[in-house]
This record gives sequence, C-alpha cells and structure tokens, in this order.
Amino acid sequence: LEAASERSTWYARSVDSTYLTGKRVFVFGDATHAVAAARVAAREFGFEVVGLDFSGEALAEARRLHGRDRPGLRWLQADLFDAQALAAAGLAPGSLAGVVEHTCFCAIDPSQRPAYLAQVQRLLAPGGWLLGLFWCHPRPGGPPWGSDPAALEQHLRAAGFRAELWQPARGSLEPRQDEWLGLWRREP
Repeated sequence: LEAASERSTWYARSVDSTYLTGKRVFVFGDATHAVAAARVAAREFGFEVVGLDFSGEALAEARRLHGRDRPGLRWLQADLFDAQALAAAGLAPGSLAGVVEHTCFCAIDPSQRPAYLAQVQRLLAPGGWLLGLFWCHPRPGGPPWGSDPAALEQHLRAAGFRAELWQPARGSLEPRQDEWLGLWRREP
C-alpha cells in the first residue's frame, strides 16, 4: 500500500477535497465498509456525510460503533431506489457533491443496475463525483453478482459519467483481487 501521505495527496488532487470540505456526500455499500467510509469521510475529510442502508441491523451496528447522528454524520435507513424517502430526508436531485460506494454495485441485481446509476446521477450536482470500489468478479450467480470492468465502464459513461480514474484496485484482500477503483464525474 502507498504511504498515507501519497494517498491523501492523490485524494486532494483527484476529488478537490479542499473545495468539498463541508459539502454533503452520500456513503453506501457493504454495511461494515460503508460505515467505515462514512466515518473517515466525516472525521478526516470534513464532509457532511449521510450513511445509507436499508437494514436496521446494519444501522444499529453503525450507531453502536460510531455513535448516533451528530454534526457531519447522520445515518439514514432507506432504500436507495425510493426517491420519495430520500427526498423526505433532504436528498433532493442535485443535492450531493459526491457519492462514495463500496461494493454496493455488486449487491444489486444486474437488472436494477441502470436504475442504480440513474439514481446516483440524479442525486449528484453537475460535476459531482462518484468514488467507488467495484467488485468486478466473473463468478455466476449472486449476490454478489459479477460484472466486467469494460462493460461497467460503458454503463457508467452511458449514464452520464466521465472517468477520472478507472483501474484495478491495489491492496485488496486475496479473495477480492478483481476489485476496480473508479473516480467518475457527473457530466454537467
């Protein structure tokens, strides 16, 4: 793994972290990983974070580990595809500067993936970013369902995103060597 200073330099250059301090970002994905990402985004980068899960158990664990809602970090139990619930929670179209996704895409049935990308695109402000770790494994069945990095890139572009970074992730655990790291911008 790279030194922490190298990672933070890449992050600052890639995601405009100085500009985004205090901006709202949405974190979702595999429950334990999303919780950790939400905490880091709130504490270390100064984002106003909304952590999402549809599982009450996952959110109870998040609150146990990291505390209840507080300035800069709140938890929301909702379905990502329920636009009405998201709007009621203040997540209107174009209201987010960024989305952090950690292997959420692979948990979504492939037939729902276009709706997922449309929802992310809808929530992001023009120029907003999607920072994701995508598990692009070739195994049949799911969840987690597989995907192909080239096909996923085509889907993201078709949904109105432009790649700033799209490469195999480094440092993944052995069973997940086929993860891809992507930083995508919503086209204005």
